[in-house]
Amino acid sequence: FLDEISIPADNPTFSNLHSLPPNIHLILCLSPTQGGDSDKLYNPDQLSLPTQPDVCCATLTTCYRNNEDIQRYSQHHARYMLGSANETYILSDKTDTGPPPLPGSAHPVVWLHCSQKVYKQCDDILHSMVPTVKTQWEGCSVQGIGTGNVGRSDSGPVVNSSTCAGTEADIVIAIMSGGLYSYEAVSRARQQLYIVTGTDTNRDTVRGL
Repeated sequence: FLDEISIPADNPTFSNLHSLPPNIHLILCLSPTQGGDSDKLYNPDQLSLPTQPDVCCATLTTCYRNNEDIQRYSQHHARYMLGSANETYILSDKTDTGPPPLPGSAHPVVWLHCSQKVYKQCDDILHSMVPTVKTQWEGCSVQGIGTGNVGRSDSGPVVNSSTCAGTEADIVIAIMSGGLYSYEAVSRARQQLYIVTGTDTNRDTVRGL
């Protein structure tokens, strides 16, 4: 299984698959970007999907993560916190050919700023907040994401921002302590994103929020 495969813009085909041995079986999930370093997206009609009989292709027509407001915040986070403000990051298909975002919620992105440091208490804060939020949002999955010595496993209700890729939940509580924060961490939420900062959070991060 290979995830986020980028197809170069100068040759948007899958011709290399024809040379694979017959005993190699792959599941490929394509990145919509036009090459690994590009900020442009393919439209579905720009990709020449394989036509050989032993290859099955499917196009995603339903968004499985993020409502529109969380997508908008993710775009802001990538542009102003992870790159130059003069660069443009295209994180959603502007041509309306992609799947629509998930339905919105009343307060999709909530910022909570604490008057104390949160880095050393990160794990305890998240293990306290996750069950509390679960009681208020019955039937919703909740994921806590933090930095430092966080997460008693890589697959539990609380994980480290460096190991959160591949996780997702209806509600995500992301504690931003220290320096610049992972884009992966703020893109895990489907319906609700809580962002928690403290006095030890990077000033540029707080300014960006």
